[in-house]
Amino acid sequence: MGTLNSSGTLSIAGTTSGQSVEVALGGDGTSQISMNDAGCRFMTQTASVSAISMSNFYGKSNTSLVSTFNSNGTYTVPYGCASITIQVWAGGGGGGNAGGKSFSPTTGGSGGTSSVTGSGITTLQATGGGGGGGSNSSYSGTGGSYGVGTASGGSTSTTNGTAGGNGGTGSGAGGAGGNGGAGGAALSSGNQSGNPGTAPGGGGSGSTFYVNSKCCGVIADGGAGGGGGGYAQTILTNPTASGTYTITVGSGGAGAAGASYTAGAGAAGRVTITAVCGAV
Repeated sequence: MGTLNSSGTLSIAGTTSGQSVEVALGGDGTSQISMNDAGCRFMTQTASVSAISMSNFYGKSNTSLVSTFNSNGTYTVPYGCASITIQVWAGGGGGGNAGGKSFSPTTGGSGGTSSVTGSGITTLQATGGGGGGGSNSSYSGTGGSYGVGTASGGSTSTTNGTAGGNGGTGSGAGGAGGNGGAGGAALSSGNQSGNPGTAPGGGGSGSTFYVNSKCCGVIADGGAGGGGGGYAQTILTNPTASGTYTITVGSGGAGAAGASYTAGAGAAGRVTITAVCGAV
């Protein structure tokens, strides 16, 4: 493999690196190929109805094409594609608040669901993590539920997120996204905002509240962490060139506002599609 020269002589066959298209496609220079082969069309991204000239190969290399979606969109399958790997992460849940003596416990927002629909896919989605529960001086919030991945159609795999940690005198940690980002770190005490989750799909940690008053003594509490979003993947072989897939990317859940500080937000989801060249 390698990158073809950006000028000068190129050839379809031959063993000279930088000149031989067959070598750039991963061959040994002895196999017979044509410019109409799937690998050549993938490398040059030339439609099957269009002619290819040698100049189309200048500076090209046989690398995977990776498309990352951080928001909703549409994906079009490239020409000469042997397979596409589609990875889906959901959003993480937001952390719960720390309410102190009088502020009401408030649950963080849930993460949004991510999904991909299109040819060859029966189901490919991941649900968002649940929001962490709020805490106050008389109640400790429960960690947010983990998100779940679901996939069928193609060669599939799924990983659930991790549930958020429970609240208490300190805050609960956010849950990690399935095969994804870390949850926001827990806080031991004090008056602090929660830590946000890491993309893709990490849950936010709860916020904390602390006071040592003459009337009531020490009041220390922390909200629960949001759950991590789920993950799903499928690998589709020989997808139809120019076929389209609809992408939905879930947002991260908001951290709940507390007596003094706001809990950490959950991280947004993500969709990544990696196209692999056809064989030489």
